[in-house]
Amino acid sequence: MQRYLLLPFGTLCLGLSGCLPDVGECDMEASMQVVFQPSDGFPAFEGQALMLTSCGNGAFCHSPTAVGGDRFGVPAGLDYDIPTCGLGLECDEDHLAQLEQNQLNTFDDRRLIAREVETGDMPPGSVGEGVRGADYVRANGSALPDIASSDGQTILRNWLSCGAPVVERTEEPPPGATPGGECGNGDVGPCLYSQQVTPPEPTWTAIYTEVIGPRCGESCHGPGNPDQREESQLDLSSQELAFMQMVSRTAEGDLCSGVGPLIEPGNAEASLLIDKMVNLQPSCGESMPTGLPLVSERITAAIREWIDAGAENN
Repeated sequence: MQRYLLLPFGTLCLGLSGCLPDVGECDMEASMQVVFQPSDGFPAFEGQALMLTSCGNGAFCHSPTAVGGDRFGVPAGLDYDIPTCGLGLECDEDHLAQLEQNQLNTFDDRRLIAREVETGDMPPGSVGEGVRGADYVRANGSALPDIASSDGQTILRNWLSCGAPVVERTEEPPPGATPGGECGNGDVGPCLYSQQVTPPEPTWTAIYTEVIGPRCGESCHGPGNPDQREESQLDLSSQELAFMQMVSRTAEGDLCSGVGPLIEPGNAEASLLIDKMVNLQPSCGESMPTGLPLVSERITAAIREWIDAGAENN
């Protein structure tokens, strides 16, 4: 049953904080412009994408999967992450309930969010520098504006004023279907077809440059936020370092120590990297990238081919 959140808005003042800015009139057509995540082709509405990449990205601050230090001081329950599901991210009742609750949180706090972004207080400091800048592009290939830019703030305010509409789920497009076209309705938002993603060549250079580096080395296993290199004993911040730390090396860290090889040359099925990329419940720890959809089969097929061919540093 379709029950999208399209709510009216009024005036809000918060005592000593003074009146929060009005987010303006709703242009519904503009609020439902579709962008795609380049790495997986996942669709999202522009404002949804700005909130995802700047406020939690499935791993920190306002993400429900973030705990402890990964929240960077954000109170428990103050979650705004509203990711699209499908293609490996399960669209079960728990996910949809969380999606709807975070959409309500976002709409309820729309004026506070708009003010914090306009003043530059959110995303904050060094944490913000590590995540600011949406990893989404439009169908024509142009980049989605930074949330801190004037254009980005205009997109965000309009999206908030329209009730924070979301793409609920996605499917791979059948032959002849248009990426971003509708594949059905859901409880919280529509289903839209994903964008086809060209897999990397089965070489280490291509796999690191297109998959490992941007998904793992720029956060979690690199100097970005959250930095979990000490906990995992795995630093993927450069191509050479990642190769040395992953190929023919047994996993270390608190959750996966001694479980198995990260990459076993000649045997993709025995490699923990593949296990974590394709299983929601891997043999140890969490699926990777943490809090994000599983890596698509188009991409993992290239990684499997490279490992089975000997995992050379090519």
